[in-house]
Amino acid sequence: MSADNGIYVLETEGADGSEFRVAHLQAVENVYYDTAIECESDDYNVWIRNARRMWRDCDVYTNEDDAWAVARELLKEYEKDGIVEYGVSRIYVPGFF
Repeated sequence: MSADNGIYVLETEGADGSEFRVAHLQAVENVYYDTAIECESDDYNVWIRNARRMWRDCDVYTNEDDAWAVARELLKEYEKDGIVEYGVSRIYVPGFF
């Protein structure tokens, strides 16, 4: 059985450069999914809308190294309780969160 999960560092645009958010998610590919057409989309507006929903409760980091440090710690925590199938990955979504 597949865990289909990972720790994901989301990078979006911010007022003073990039912003980063970190989350443990399953089915992260849904960030690209458009429910209106029931398939993946290349529309950045769909991506940012989905990203806002998926990473909504996450802290915001303006320093990428800080975000990756948090991601590594989350990985350790989740690996104690089970499998993190995809490890730590970066997702870039153009647009403002």
